[in-house]
Amino acid sequence: MQAFDALLKIVEEPPPHLVFIFATTEIDTVPATILSRCQEFHFRRVRPATLTEHLRRVADDEKIEVGDAALRMLARAGEGSVRDAVALLDQMATFGSGKIADEEAARILGGIDSAVRHQLLEAILRGQSSRVSALVNEIEQEGWDPRHVYREFLVFCRDALHLALDVPEDEVDLPQEDTERLKALAKESGYENLLRLLHHLLNSEVAVRRSEAGLLALEIAWLRAAELPKLTRIETLLGGGTLPDLPSASPTESSKSTHAPQPAEPTPATKPAEPSPPEAPAPAEREEQATTAEPEIDQAPKAKSPDSEVREFLDLVSQAKQPLAAHLEAAERLACSGGELAIYHRPNDTWLANALSRESNRSILDECSKTVWGESTRWQLRESEPTDKPATTIETEPDPVLGHPTVQTALDIFGGTARAVESEEGKSH
Repeated sequence: MQAFDALLKIVEEPPPHLVFIFATTEIDTVPATILSRCQEFHFRRVRPATLTEHLRRVADDEKIEVGDAALRMLARAGEGSVRDAVALLDQMATFGSGKIADEEAARILGGIDSAVRHQLLEAILRGQSSRVSALVNEIEQEGWDPRHVYREFLVFCRDALHLALDVPEDEVDLPQEDTERLKALAKESGYENLLRLLHHLLNSEVAVRRSEAGLLALEIAWLRAAELPKLTRIETLLGGGTLPDLPSASPTESSKSTHAPQPAEPTPATKPAEPSPPEAPAPAEREEQATTAEPEIDQAPKAKSPDSEVREFLDLVSQAKQPLAAHLEAAERLACSGGELAIYHRPNDTWLANALSRESNRSILDECSKTVWGESTRWQLRESEPTDKPATTIETEPDPVLGHPTVQTALDIFGGTARAVESEEGKSH
């Protein structure tokens, strides 16, 4: 942190004519106080194939004896950074006195052999859980880092996915022999199964990386991947393919005969229910039924109810102008008869009258009413009569007991209306 504090001091108060360039592959470790004062440029990573060629030139210039497999492992470990890959090459050359064996590179970098990767992917795709567990034990015996092994296997599965999609083989950073074997396995398994496997492994990567028992988390993730049901394309099944050996929610006839007990023969009581020729109608009767049923098919559709027409009218107004529809919804009622739409409003309601006095709103009502009821329809604003409210006397003089919160709560729960309320002493209200 002291180095970052010194860097922050320079960034905050840079000397004149100073351009400071800070290159890093671990941008997440740089404090936000420094990042906020810098222009950030993201450089693309170097492809593994290009990085492998660069490491070969460096090794030849430095007289380092190293195989192609070890160089590919170093390029992958560099994760696209030329500096990191060259630093790893220098460290391993120093450790091996100028010689880097493939087995030694795999052991130091924590990776697994390509043959083990292939066997593991094959066991997972074929659902061989016991074989997967045996390979995990082998990884434990070799002392490989489970987190690094898991990341390597993710990349290997991604290569298999690309080969299943017929990506050019030179895009896959594997030896030719390993590429051919992996391509055959990818074609056998199919793109869909590989995609689902890669999705499952990617979701489990955080658990493997953060778990204190990394090897156990790795084994659980791989065993669960081996238990994933295999997908079969519908074209294969229609072409005569067989269903995968998986449990089905609706068992077929073959599964019934294999796993379910044979049903007993039907008793004589159930047999008479099967044949029913005497009850079938004669041809003449069937023709008569068909002829009598024809008028029902040709019947005209039922006319719309007045309420549905009013609802359709309000929907059209709402689509044209929502505030106007809100005013109509607040009206006392709407009724259409004899080519006239009557809009009833309360005596003291001036909002609706003011809204309908505008020419734009009147034209909307004209258009919508003609759409629903015809071109000859006219609308009119009317004031509701006092007789339109039969319960006026009840509403103006409510019983104070009926307005009690406890009574209202009971009415909300059980529904209906209250005719009388009795207190605990028996006095009726």
